[in-house]
Amino acid sequence: MLLIFKPFKVGDLIKTNGAFGFVKEISVFVTVIETFQNETEIIPNSAITSNKITNLTKIGNLRIDMPFAIRYDADISKAKEIVLDILNKDKNVLQEGASKPRVAVNNLGQNSVELLALPYVNCENYWDVYWDTRQAVVEALGKAGFEAPLPQRIVTMTK
Repeated sequence: MLLIFKPFKVGDLIKTNGAFGFVKEISVFVTVIETFQNETEIIPNSAITSNKITNLTKIGNLRIDMPFAIRYDADISKAKEIVLDILNKDKNVLQEGASKPRVAVNNLGQNSVELLALPYVNCENYWDVYWDTRQAVVEALGKAGFEAPLPQRIVTMTK
């Protein structure tokens, strides 16, 4: 079935049967996937065709959702501006059309405002942006004086 319908090809980044990695080989009976931990997973094709297949390479780029939080009393616009500046300067982040990076308010949590950085990347740059750009965001927000949103309680004392 895989050889006929071709939901992925050698070189594609896929998720299936708990495996997440690049397809190295597709034969009549098995598919070989190399994971990011340099493990080689050999999966029977029958197991793949009877389960979900996610092909992350098919479209050509991926969006990385990077949540981060700031305190309620922090300047949301300034935080968004700092993060967007990092995304715009990152050579691995796509900058055109619908793939332009974005920063948005994602959630109003119990102790913080959760923002979400939304950069798009080519598949081969996924981990560079996932790890390095996330670190750059944390460092830039720290340098700008944004404090970690730790749990807070207001206690009212009465006589």
